[in-house]
Amino acid sequence: MKKFLQNQWNRLKKAHRKRKQERARTRKQNKSFDPQTMAAKLAKLNFDKENNEFKGKRFYYWLRNIWGVLLALVLIVSITFQFWLTSEVGHDHLNFEKYPWLIQIVLSSNFVEIVGLCYVVVKFLFPPDNTPKTGA
Repeated sequence: MKKFLQNQWNRLKKAHRKRKQERARTRKQNKSFDPQTMAAKLAKLNFDKENNEFKGKRFYYWLRNIWGVLLALVLIVSITFQFWLTSEVGHDHLNFEKYPWLIQIVLSSNFVEIVGLCYVVVKFLFPPDNTPKTGA
């Protein structure tokens, strides 16, 4: 156990010495100012920033597309259910004589959900323009 601990200690000292030398070498290199390297570093940083913005926008539009598909599916399911329920009642397969208010509540709530969902989608796709207009 003592030998194992001694080996670990020696390995840590060696790694510490190596890091110290690398820091000293880096400090020495940073003292010499080279405008071309600085310009290259700044260009790389700018490129990375633009690349990250592009990735973020691509993810945003991908997510927006997924939400659009999901909302379309919700609308399709809701309208299909409303159509099915109405046709079943019309063909006397479902009987709501004991509960005449149920069909009205179900159909009206589905209609309100569809209109509300369309309202949300339209507000999201076409946000109001809050910028002040200048006459020119």
